[in-house]
Amino acid sequence: MRAAEERGLNGMKLNGTINVEGFFQEGDRTCIEVSGATLAEASALDGQTLEVTQDGEGVLILSGYTISLIEKAGGGSLRIWCDRSLPDATRETIESLERRVSEAEAKAEEAAEIASQAGTDPQVRAAAAMYANATPLTNTQLTSLHGLIEEFVPGRSYEKGLVRSYEGAFYRMAKDIDAQTSTTYQPGAGTESLYTLIDLAPDGTRVWHMPTCAEDGFVEGERAHYPDADGPVYVSMRDGNTSEPAKDEWWALAEGGDAR
Repeated sequence: MRAAEERGLNGMKLNGTINVEGFFQEGDRTCIEVSGATLAEASALDGQTLEVTQDGEGVLILSGYTISLIEKAGGGSLRIWCDRSLPDATRETIESLERRVSEAEAKAEEAAEIASQAGTDPQVRAAAAMYANATPLTNTQLTSLHGLIEEFVPGRSYEKGLVRSYEGAFYRMAKDIDAQTSTTYQPGAGTESLYTLIDLAPDGTRVWHMPTCAEDGFVEGERAHYPDADGPVYVSMRDGNTSEPAKDEWWALAEGGDAR
């Protein structure tokens, strides 16, 4: 476990006086201890989705909490007591996601399923986004989850396989990216050895590019615009498809020629 001073909550510094995590949970009640925050800043957390971060990366989402008590703790810290109160449908959806998806090994297909059911519920979408951004996604999963993907942030570290958006496109980390590398090199032309482009059209369908690795191959039934985002839509006829649409039998023009 990393030092407590590296952990934060909605931009505030988590204090390790309670425990090394800086917070603890008992059923529907959570206690959080922050340092360097004013009473007004702490009070403003009421009703917000709370995100615990470590080194700037989200590690836990706390949704549907209201503040019941704020008290002073030692060293100028504030201890914030929150109670969870959610509509039954929202509670069941979030608890389902939490049961089926662990923090250590997020399952993108579960997040996709939950996200598709979430509609515009911000608490459920925040929980789904947490897991969607914590695990490598297949390109097919990205088509469903692209609206939940976080922006690439220079100065952060990223594990190989994670997907982030940058300047309107999506990129997969081709290798582990440390903070120094992400500061010096961002996704785009000239950094293809670090970041693999996954180009999505506005409708969420991939734009065909020649695959550069096994993960980039198209699976059977996957759709792709060709030759660009405004081009017709083709359907892959096999798994691991690396051929070019309209050039052989491994692609078929989608009915109507578009994704709508």
